[in-house]
Amino acid sequence: MKFMRLYLLTVAIVAIFGLCLSRADLLIYEGFDGYDKGDLEGQEISSHTKGLAGRFSGAGGLDYFDSGLTFSNLAVSGGCAKVSKKVFEASIDIGIASGVTVAGNLYESYLVKIPAAGFGGNIGTSIAGNLISYATANNPPRLAASYSPAKGYGASQNSLNADTTYLIITEFTNVGQGLSKSNAGAGTVWALTETQMADFVAAGFATSYLNKATIGSESNQISARFPIPEVTNGKFLFNETVRLSLVMVYTADFAMIDEIRFGTTVEDVVPVR
Repeated sequence: MKFMRLYLLTVAIVAIFGLCLSRADLLIYEGFDGYDKGDLEGQEISSHTKGLAGRFSGAGGLDYFDSGLTFSNLAVSGGCAKVSKKVFEASIDIGIASGVTVAGNLYESYLVKIPAAGFGGNIGTSIAGNLISYATANNPPRLAASYSPAKGYGASQNSLNADTTYLIITEFTNVGQGLSKSNAGAGTVWALTETQMADFVAAGFATSYLNKATIGSESNQISARFPIPEVTNGKFLFNETVRLSLVMVYTADFAMIDEIRFGTTVEDVVPVR
């Protein structure tokens, strides 16, 4: 019996340690776990969240929903954030925690589900109004991204399907560094279905795979891709002096965002079980 207790304790420690390792390399993780039902505005950041600090603040209109999005074998937890009503703008700002910083490439992933009818806006994230990654409201929906809106903004030619959950992966280069023509800030945003993620993982998480893949619905393709316009001057920070914004503009009920991750490699932000 004593051996069995020791064995069970060892298994528990290994399980907990493995969970810690799965998030150890993440700069930010928000799986929407541990919040009160209803509007996220004013709620304190959950103890399950990594890399964020303080309370949610902003225009409101985003609710915590205790049933989260799932996606193939992507590691998920908790619920999700969803638009609580049809509003002009539903947005929430969250402070980035002290000590979280990037000087180089930044990778982000999140799950998004766009309602089948009534969607008319953007759903995604931005960092202090820059480093934007959205599923945008063209009809049909598309990917959109910008390193800095003042420097350039655009949307993909490839459309997304409504009422479908997508994994959105975004790469921003040279974040936190002085930009120039020889050291530009740019990147790419990609959208994948569940079967497409499986092929991407099997290919070793290579961004070259995402850039070479053709566009379509087959597992060896990707659903959409958009190259982010280059910025050749300025410095765009990702640290405790800026804020992460979850933004949904002109959205209808039930648009959802979940499993937000930021890291310095693609593997960091696409953890598989």
